[in-house]
Amino acid sequence: MGGLRIGVLSFNDSRRVLKLGVQDLIEHGPPGGDLRVESVRSRSVRARAGQDAHRAWQSERAAGEEQYCVEHSLTLEFEVSGWQVTLSGRVDGLFRVGEHTIVEELKSTALWRDRLDKVDVNRVPAWKQQVQVYLWMLQELKHPGPVGRLVLISLVDGSQRLMHIAPEASIGEWVRERLDWFIARRERWLVHRDWRRAVSVPFAYTSHRPLQRELSEKIEGALADGQHVLFQAPTGFGKTAAVLDAALRVALRNDKRVFFATARTTQQRMAEATLETLAERGLTLRSVTLRAREKGCLNAQVSCRPEECRFAEGHHDRVRKNELVRRLQATGAVDPAAVREMSELHTVCPVELAFEYAADADVVIGDCSYVLDPDVRPGRLLGRDLSEWIVVFDEAHNLPDRARGWSSPTISTDLATKARESLSTRGESFHAFVKLAQGVIEALDPRALVALGPRFRDGAVSVDFDRERFRALARSVDERALDYILACVQSGHPPVADDPYLELSRGLLRFERGLEREDGNWPVLFRQEEGLRRLTICCLDTGAVIGPYLETCAGSIHVSATLAPFDLHARECGLDVARVGWVDAPGFFTPDQLGVLVCPDVSTEYRHRAADRDATAAIVEEVVRAVPGNCAILFSSFAFRDQVLEAVSLDDRVLLLQRAGMSEDARDDLLHELKVNAPPRVLAGVLGGIFAEGVDLPGDCLEAVVIVGPGLPALTAERELLRAWMVENGGEGFHEAYVVPGMRRVVQAAGRVVRTERDKGVVVLVGRRFGRVDYTRLFPEQWEPTETAWPWLAVREFFSERKLSTGLEERA
Repeated sequence: MGGLRIGVLSFNDSRRVLKLGVQDLIEHGPPGGDLRVESVRSRSVRARAGQDAHRAWQSERAAGEEQYCVEHSLTLEFEVSGWQVTLSGRVDGLFRVGEHTIVEELKSTALWRDRLDKVDVNRVPAWKQQVQVYLWMLQELKHPGPVGRLVLISLVDGSQRLMHIAPEASIGEWVRERLDWFIARRERWLVHRDWRRAVSVPFAYTSHRPLQRELSEKIEGALADGQHVLFQAPTGFGKTAAVLDAALRVALRNDKRVFFATARTTQQRMAEATLETLAERGLTLRSVTLRAREKGCLNAQVSCRPEECRFAEGHHDRVRKNELVRRLQATGAVDPAAVREMSELHTVCPVELAFEYAADADVVIGDCSYVLDPDVRPGRLLGRDLSEWIVVFDEAHNLPDRARGWSSPTISTDLATKARESLSTRGESFHAFVKLAQGVIEALDPRALVALGPRFRDGAVSVDFDRERFRALARSVDERALDYILACVQSGHPPVADDPYLELSRGLLRFERGLEREDGNWPVLFRQEEGLRRLTICCLDTGAVIGPYLETCAGSIHVSATLAPFDLHARECGLDVARVGWVDAPGFFTPDQLGVLVCPDVSTEYRHRAADRDATAAIVEEVVRAVPGNCAILFSSFAFRDQVLEAVSLDDRVLLLQRAGMSEDARDDLLHELKVNAPPRVLAGVLGGIFAEGVDLPGDCLEAVVIVGPGLPALTAERELLRAWMVENGGEGFHEAYVVPGMRRVVQAAGRVVRTERDKGVVVLVGRRFGRVDYTRLFPEQWEPTETAWPWLAVREFFSERKLSTGLEERA
């Protein structure tokens, strides 16, 4: 619990025994000093190269030194603060020379010979401390005259630097101080754990909506059995309260924690509000919301180094001195505004402070990528697996596409060109980096690629290419990462988060990792348009990517109003069907509350849009006029929306336009406008966008939603490859790749209208495809649609409180 299940560290609380490794002691003890966040990280290239360098050195030393022991294990047992501590370590090399025991610790580096020769041991304090801890352990174990050697091996040119390290008398005290910190933290957790076990979880609200308690108990039972729960319930059911009720009951009983994972930031507020309500009802849990670094940063630019950010300089020291984590724990539920206020007051980084608080929190709220994307997943918080966590995936229907996105790396000449141009005027010290950017541009030359098939409709071509060339570029970027940072600082151009070269470096390393898992499920696409060239490794089997993570969870709940078909979602998430429980909540509204109208007289298919534009506009215009209050018109794309709206007259109604890439402030302003209904507002947006799903529109914000065509995904090469792959693996191809995600967007958008038992509204589906069986079979069971050529007449009748006729009727 509390971020302590890392490395070999473990507690036996009943026996008061602590076992940990030297790496745990150094890397995961109390942080101090400045905050530094790496700009470029490689988890594969450096690791493999470092292992090879270690083995080569050890083989050479063992051949020349008869008593040389490779990977020698050390174990020391002693007592600290009433706990029996077992500290273990494994030294890379150990041997005797006369009256001395020699310890060798090997570290790989990206520095070449001339730089390596200038490295001072005090510039690598963690490595120095590791050797000194080994020396102290050897002294305690009565080994004669221990002395240390820190061996740095260059991965660039193979050069080596050997530095002698003498024992320090104070290191034993330093070890015990750090162990005191681990133990004190654990003892505080044990007090909190006992409280958690004894506390009862009240339901967040004094009254339940129909079936809310019953279904919460069903979810709780499935979680208790270690299952993954797929929970589908209509918008307005109160899903967040129901699933948090179940997840918290199981988590508090079994010493687990809850991660509430979202696909959009707007969904996080719903979880925060539920936890605040629980606190008002007497259950004050430790909870925190994690924000992306770019959104939470207090600095003028995102640059997490003390040289560039006053909130990073001395961050850890101020957090410890002012006991900020302890103070947040006393508060309990902490929202981003509270973290930001405390961070501004004490000049610390709010993003990092939230992560430090999360280490001992009961509930953590954050983006789903934190749980499942290996490139952003915070291992310090989630550990090597998710066995400590029950994960709630809100709006889980988005999860496969999100995973497909972050698992399909792209490398482009656009970014490489920006990096080259931004560095070309900075002088000789940047020539090597300009050359690297140019190397990426040359590697993307079409002449270096081999087409494997015909061109797709969107211009993409499936290709083969020289993988080793990209691996070599990734190694070069990785090896020169530190040099780039130093060159920037020395030239007075410190790198920032959106530095083109750093973005190129991160993209190249991510692309290289994609090459490692490339197989038949990872085709590669090449695109060239207007001088821009892109290479994309396409993830088709998302289950193979996220399934292994999900199978380590203590349990997970996938929540959405649109999870059906359940077997498809389970397959796309890589879930073991034997470990899946399905919970489907019926709708709480009646046809008197929600009228569903189908108008199939026009075609919204791309090839028919121009011809049917005026007829489509006339239907939309008449329906909007028939709605007494606010309504939304939602289209499959901005281009289609603008094409139709050109022919629509809204009279005195106020038009609110969703824009692509709107800021959070702009979205909030538009939502505020939508709560005004005099004169009535008309929101014109897109399916799948922020206003069509993932936002709560309470009260009578909307009385109708007009949906013009199903929101099928664009006909891209990636989507066509996915369709073909689904067919090859026994799926329905077009239906699963296009129709299902398109209709999920439709049902999500329809859910913006009726959200409580008191609401009343109409959903109008415009387009021929809404009358086809392969689309209507994805309508929610509680819908009772009426097919009509004159939906505006039915809308007027509905709002005059005359019941809509029910059942899908044949038109004359």
